[in-house]
Amino acid sequence: DFIGSYPGPKLFGSKPPEEYVINPSLDAETKVWSSNTIMATPHHATSILEIFYLSNQTSDDVDNLSIFYSKLQNWHTYLHQQTISNCSDARHANDTFPCLIVRHPLETEIDMKSPLWESALMNVTQIVRDKKWNSGMSIPKEVKDSFDYPGDDIYNSYIYLLQCLNEGNNNVTSQNHTNYTKQFCPFGMLDVGVSAVLAKADMDMLMIGQILADKNHLTRPTMDEMASTKARTNRSMDMLHALWDEDRGSFFNRLVTLTQTDDGWYNSNATMPLETSIAYNFFSMIDPMLNSSLVAKMSMQLLQRSGKLSFNCGSYPLWSVGGCTNNSSPIIPLVNYRVSTGLIRNGELGLGAYVSYGLLNLICGLPNSDESNLTNCRE
Repeated sequence: DFIGSYPGPKLFGSKPPEEYVINPSLDAETKVWSSNTIMATPHHATSILEIFYLSNQTSDDVDNLSIFYSKLQNWHTYLHQQTISNCSDARHANDTFPCLIVRHPLETEIDMKSPLWESALMNVTQIVRDKKWNSGMSIPKEVKDSFDYPGDDIYNSYIYLLQCLNEGNNNVTSQNHTNYTKQFCPFGMLDVGVSAVLAKADMDMLMIGQILADKNHLTRPTMDEMASTKARTNRSMDMLHALWDEDRGSFFNRLVTLTQTDDGWYNSNATMPLETSIAYNFFSMIDPMLNSSLVAKMSMQLLQRSGKLSFNCGSYPLWSVGGCTNNSSPIIPLVNYRVSTGLIRNGELGLGAYVSYGLLNLICGLPNSDESNLTNCRE
């Protein structure tokens, strides 16, 4: 039932209604539906494009790219029409209707033990306490002893939202000409990482379409389809930039402020910032899509050794939590890789290399200095 400290497929419940599934797949071995309305972070188009670039780019490779392009179009249509429909075009988060809403922490790449969840899941945790809700299952000792177990309150909030999504399928109703969202479960968040990944994926969809057009492929996109993809790209970029906090010089997630209605559902037309300094905020640099001023302000945080937004906290970069006060903050390799890659793509070559080599030194057990011998480590 568990994969490490994370709930396994059997805890995700039964098949959701057909209208909320794009391509349902039954797990043949366990005979259970492995997911419901929980979304995967939309890296798919980026991965497909990278695979194509690494191929020999033969006619067969172009055919495969075309096949995936059609499927990716369905996925991005779902994201833009179902998940972020009726989104404002404003660039200021305070004036922006909730756009790409994360409806469960598992839809993000933020680790379960991140302090962000203490504030982001506060309302859910309170509901669990007030209802004296119990999952009805026993959490194994090895799960509770895991290094990334967040504690009973946060973990029960995770499970509660899983059950809620199963029961209500978290139907999101975006009313036409009315800026509010209505949903069954008491959590929604605008995530920097998910927004940045979608913006990158939309740009890559535009590139895939252009490749198929240049190759004069039979299934190349029409002019209208290309225009629609371009509009989606602009929209997702606006969504990402709306999460920028100019006063603090950083990107922050935003919590959808939900109010329960008489029918037991929740609605909202506003968000509030989650000013938690976490390394995942740097995922905004996943691609060269930020202006140099924003990149410079974000980079300064990686060099600071004190202050709420400081991240140059120890011998090795990059702590997952900023502030340089939490000595138990983990260093997560995937986060470091994403941040170093983003820095390099945005022109911060020296800082990107510092984060990258610092991670390699840590993994290899070497001092983080010029004297470390990474050649021997690789061998």
